[in-house]
Amino acid sequence: MSDWRAELIKDMINAMYKVENMQCSKLLVMTRAALAVAEPVIREECAKICDRRYIGKDRRCAAAIREGGKDG
Repeated sequence: MSDWRAELIKDMINAMYKVENMQCSKLLVMTRAALAVAEPVIREECAKICDRRYIGKDRRCAAAIREGGKDG
């Protein structure tokens, strides 16, 4: 397993433990925490793929992927 994947798993576990005491369904809260941690990593990996695919061409694809996570 690559280092970034191991680090991602560790971060997801930590995020789940931090929100465990909330009143929502434990599974729902844990899923939201996991996605909150995973989304920036997934976006960056997708943007890198887009960058490689469109080398020397239109790079708006990668920029849009990276900016999409900043909606709030």
